Amino acid sequence: MNKNGFSLLEVLVVLAVFSLLAIVSTTVILLSVRGTKKSDTSSRVRQNVDHAVSIIERQVRNATSISSCPNNDPNILDYFDQDGNPTSFTCFANPVDGYIASGSAKITADEVIVESCIIRCVPATGGSSSPPYVDVLISARDKSTTGVESSVFSAQTQIYLRTY
Repeated sequence: MNKNGFSLLEVLVVLAVFSLLAIVSTTVILLSVRGTKKSDTSSRVRQNVDHAVSIIERQVRNATSISSCPNNDPNILDYFDQDGNPTSFTCFANPVDGYIASGSAKITADEVIVESCIIRCVPATGGSSSPPYVDVLISARDKSTTGVESSVFSAQTQIYLRTY
């Protein structure tokens, strides 16, 4: 007897194999896209926080003096810039729309949320051998991502003033 075509069982096995391959391929592609998005957002947040820290570092290092050391509010640092003009850094940290400002302008992008921030002046200890410094700690995340794709980046530095 001459048989033409495939049996129902053979067709079902082939469909199952191709379905399994499609599921595995889709999962791999989704994980790859998710990893790429997390990497991109992490990079964007890291660059933004590094930029904010570099601005704070440059301005504080060149400041003529800090208004109050230790500062009463660890979210506000008042200082006199290299020209003797009063200015400040302010940290508005919250999980919805936190940011860091210099004077009246934001120095963090709208896409980044500053979740916590400390800009604290630590007074000199041990006479003139240990000058005062400003301790900066910033923790931020991307505004548009949540869950597994979200990541928090933190940066910390100590800034010694050149004028002491």
